[in-house]
Amino acid sequence: MGHFLNAHQHRILRAMDIPVWVVRGTEENSPDPCQEVPDRAIPDQQTPDRGVPDRDSTAVWNGLEKEVAGCTECPLHQARTRTVCGVGNRTAQWMIIGEAPGADEDRQGEPFVGKAGQLLNEMLRAVGLSRQQVYIANILKCRPPNNRNPNAEEVASCLGFLRQQVARVRPQLSLAVGRIGAHRLPQDGQP
Repeated sequence: MGHFLNAHQHRILRAMDIPVWVVRGTEENSPDPCQEVPDRAIPDQQTPDRGVPDRDSTAVWNGLEKEVAGCTECPLHQARTRTVCGVGNRTAQWMIIGEAPGADEDRQGEPFVGKAGQLLNEMLRAVGLSRQQVYIANILKCRPPNNRNPNAEEVASCLGFLRQQVARVRPQLSLAVGRIGAHRLPQDGQP
């Protein structure tokens, strides 16, 4: 993450006591990862295709969204208003992964639109990004009743969809937001 940030963004993260990780070079004279990074923009989010055929094809994404909308793999489909697949830049370098839709997300069919979404928007703005520059998805595509924590069956039912999203977006950085995402995603090395 550190090599995508400018000096101002580094200072903001340090002020929030958020560690900034950088990839260290293999040479002995690699730059100090704690030194200020020259002010430069985040790499262009409209990067050319990184070798994945049809990764940003509208038809491919529409097919995935249709598959999610028709899913009946777990009991959550019975009470949903709308499925919540994902939004944002389908070739983004950053992918934000939440755990499950809340009431606002269930009504609107878009992840992170309630209070958590407002906070996410501010956090992204603090590092020089907008919602349109990242891809945002949840592990679960349907809202659990009363916003309870997702159970293992529900997570297992939706992980295939999330894996497809990650494979298509091919982000350089994935940020798991929430306890379930932070604990579940690293268990198998991928979403």
